[in-house]
Amino acid sequence: MKEAGFGVGVLAPKGSLIHSTRYIDEKFILGARGFEPIIRRGIKNAFEKFAPDIIVPCDEQAAAIVSHWVEKGAGTGRLLPPQLLQCLERSLGAAEGLSQRASKPETLAKARAVGVVCPRETIVEDFSHCQKVAVEYGYPVVLKLSRGVGGYSVRVCNTKEELNEAFRRYKRSQWRSNDLFRRLIRQGGYKGRLDIVVQEHVSGRPGISCASAINGTTVSVLTGLVETARSQTGPATVVRLTNQPSIVDATVKMIAAFGASGFMSFDFIVDDQGQAHLIECNPRPTQMAPLGPLVGVDLAGALLKTLQDQRHGTGYEVPTGEQTISLFPQEWSRDPFSPSLQATYHDVPWDDATLLAALIGKVAGQKQRRRFLWRGRSEGRAHGARPVTITR
Repeated sequence: MKEAGFGVGVLAPKGSLIHSTRYIDEKFILGARGFEPIIRRGIKNAFEKFAPDIIVPCDEQAAAIVSHWVEKGAGTGRLLPPQLLQCLERSLGAAEGLSQRASKPETLAKARAVGVVCPRETIVEDFSHCQKVAVEYGYPVVLKLSRGVGGYSVRVCNTKEELNEAFRRYKRSQWRSNDLFRRLIRQGGYKGRLDIVVQEHVSGRPGISCASAINGTTVSVLTGLVETARSQTGPATVVRLTNQPSIVDATVKMIAAFGASGFMSFDFIVDDQGQAHLIECNPRPTQMAPLGPLVGVDLAGALLKTLQDQRHGTGYEVPTGEQTISLFPQEWSRDPFSPSLQATYHDVPWDDATLLAALIGKVAGQKQRRRFLWRGRSEGRAHGARPVTITR
């Protein structure tokens, strides 16, 4: 966003990676991660001092809480000052569609209403219902929570036994998400109900999109196919940016249906015929967003130009080339000896030394914690650490 011409202020907890980058103009410290009143006080303070034109939530929790504020405070000024509320409404788009963007079942219901292809799914309350739906859809089926991030609340189940194991685990997660303590400290209450969903399995490869928009009009859309992921349902580590017409079409339709503004991302499965099946929405930018210029797409630049011109054209940017990207530090963390690190464009922030150091430190800390846990489970047996390198 800085390179596109925006002035950038950041509000985040102390120690967040985003505070490490040199591409920001002002930093504001968020005093709490989950306590809503302190978060609200932090954004009020940052808004008064920085006076932004738009606000961009950069993770699921940020997207959830600003959506909560807009939905609960629209037209009342009860939660936020009128000027801040207006800025959020301008930044996010239509208030009535905000909660639908974070809920996987509500997103797919909206998709069906506007003719976007997506798999069948059913919300289930108990295992007998879960098993009945799985038999109706046919194994394998996908079991997931209605809200989650990075694919960690998603499980592909090939048998009744796998389905039972996953259902029990998700039932515990569902209970913990609504426990008394979290409600008392007002943590997570704005995220909405957590349901367990059985979804029809679609064969194919994962596809993704990230777009920028104003009031339901897409101004730029970046699409790609996942080449490598951390797990079967986990986040991507290697992505091939390329123009995928069926993903573009579905993305544009969903943005119009939501009346969305700002940045929106979507996950798909692309079948053997090239048809994209919508899986879920991520109401925020993803790591793909700044990579667009490699294939002729500038999400932030197109958004800024539209905001400055105050007019919405009928066209939008799409990829005009193709580029395979090893995401940093994801692919390096997954496999330090991955051939993709040298054979593809490796997305290392060489021009941002402090951020690079922070990313390396975070990965090293995660590896050390994994080694410690491995020793504990193995009664102290030595673990041979593999050397790691970063290739430019």
